[in-house]
Amino acid sequence: EFRRVLFRSGAAVQSASDKLVSTINTGVTTANAQPVLSDLDALGLTTPVSTANDHVTIVVDDTIAKKDAFVANCLGPAVLADLEAQLAGAKALATAVTAKVSDLLKPTAAQLAGKISANIQRGVDAYTGVAGC
Repeated sequence: EFRRVLFRSGAAVQSASDKLVSTINTGVTTANAQPVLSDLDALGLTTPVSTANDHVTIVVDDTIAKKDAFVANCLGPAVLADLEAQLAGAKALATAVTAKVSDLLKPTAAQLAGKISANIQRGVDAYTGVAGC
């Protein structure tokens, strides 16, 4: 029964990851299409980006905590691939958003957005080298 629940859980994780990567990629496209933000608008992104990072931290922590169960049920390589896709998307989004702020705010934008990528990188690091079945 546990294996069946974990398999369904793995399918749910895969679905959620696919949706997240799609959402990130849409965000990149949207950000790239926008004009440069005013400094006031750019500063308004601080809270949403910090909140997003808080959510990413929780998800990555949970994914790392479940590593043994995912690996034992042959899902480790799939989780790693998902994390790698999320990391690529997060880096692209950080680049797109940072390009839309003034030179004065670019370091701050890069630092804030970089926290999300760093969190996802923790997950990639945790799953790197996992064996498949």
